[in-house]
Amino acid sequence: MKDFREMCLSGAPVFLDGAMGTYIQQMGGDLFGAKNNLDHPDLVRRVHDDYIAAGSQAITTNTFSLNEIYMAKKAFEVDKMETSLNRAMEIACKAAEAAASTVGKIHVLGGFGPCGELFMRGRCKNYENEQVVESYLTQAETMCKYPISAFLLETFFDLTETGLVVEACKKVNPNIPIIMSLTFATANKGGATLMGNRSAQIAEWANDNDIFSVGANCGDLTPSQYAEIIKEYRGATDKPLFIEPNAGMPVLDADGEAQYPMKAQEFADQMLECYRAGARILGGCCGTDPSHIKALIDAINKEL
Repeated sequence: MKDFREMCLSGAPVFLDGAMGTYIQQMGGDLFGAKNNLDHPDLVRRVHDDYIAAGSQAITTNTFSLNEIYMAKKAFEVDKMETSLNRAMEIACKAAEAAASTVGKIHVLGGFGPCGELFMRGRCKNYENEQVVESYLTQAETMCKYPISAFLLETFFDLTETGLVVEACKKVNPNIPIIMSLTFATANKGGATLMGNRSAQIAEWANDNDIFSVGANCGDLTPSQYAEIIKEYRGATDKPLFIEPNAGMPVLDADGEAQYPMKAQEFADQMLECYRAGARILGGCCGTDPSHIKALIDAINKEL
């Protein structure tokens, strides 16, 4: 069995999971993801199990917002944060272990998200950059107590913040591969994040900082539009490319809640464009569920 790094470097597609947050909310879970590890561990486990059953080869821990700065905004005490972190890691690792005898090795990716702060001109507005690094150390240290295959940094808008999380991960374990994914607001002129980082700039930073894989997720683009970003990345780096778009552009329902309208087959059809553009680490973000991942896997397997 190849390890995760070898799988991603082989040129074959590697299938990840889809959304945690929007999917678990459909099951009755909490909007505040960190609480689900404590209050609804059965639902977190079900999410992982459902994606594995759909064909995911790697699952991402329910740890997206579990950094100290973001948790302080939510008045989530440090001891609860640490308990939630460990619970999330245990749930994902047990799901992977339980599936190994039937479907083979399932890789666990340690997931990181933004701290919710504004970064301007290379600095965090309300904290010193060193404090931002410190806020992610507990998350990285906890993850490294478990058998993870990679760190997954996703839904970042600013390259400065992403770089600080990379610094924290490398301080804890420089040998674990890092997947770095930013969120794009436009595909025009090579694409740009909300804070103005362009795909070529992001790829160059990844090249210079020993990042294993670079890519994009979430944001304001459809999978078809993200295929253009993947093309730009491929022209700037030979690293494995990662992509996890939303299930289309969100629309508000009568209750003001965001709904993602793209059905599984349309998602899969558009994701083929990302695959053809060079993406090889593929999954879904907001609004996707196991049906989207299964359709994606089926569509790409027909290409092979």
